Amino acid sequence: MSATQNSSIDVKTTGVTFDASQTKSPVTADQNSTINLASDSNVFDASSVQDSPISATNGSQINLNAGKDLFAYIYSPTSGNPLMQLTADSTSKMGLVAKDAFIRNAQASGLKFDIGGQLSATFGQYFANSSDRPFFHDFRDNSTVDLTINGAQSAANGLIPLGSTGSYMKIGDHSKVTINNQTTTS
Repeated sequence: MSATQNSSIDVKTTGVTFDASQTKSPVTADQNSTINLASDSNVFDASSVQDSPISATNGSQINLNAGKDLFAYIYSPTSGNPLMQLTADSTSKMGLVAKDAFIRNAQASGLKFDIGGQLSATFGQYFANSSDRPFFHDFRDNSTVDLTINGAQSAANGLIPLGSTGSYMKIGDHSKVTINNQTTTS
């Protein structure tokens, strides 16, 4: 799915938005374009794979809104890019909302945020599985990131899971990163 040159895509479903495996199926907004995907269920229900990045570039915006999970499952293919990646360059914005989990389950690859612009995200929980997975957060120079987590948590998955070997959160110069814990558990 691609929007480019001042175009927009708006999809609202009463069920799952993407029900089949996302194989080499990037979601990209470029050149002042907008993609809005909303579901009262899961946005990505089946195996979302590493070679299907989500990116907003050149003054664009992507908004994903899930009534349940944003990613029900992130699968690790045997080839392709090293991990699932969400990107917004220095001129672009990304908005993510999941009533339940941002990621319900993931194979060994985990996920990478690469944000140079603005990210606003609200999740019931970040990762709903207690298994360790690597999560990489590159918040570039001059980025603005707001993460709100407002559902039940456990010590096993944590607010933002960084316990797996290699996981990190890098915050660039002159950036603002706000993590708002509104969870129903301590």
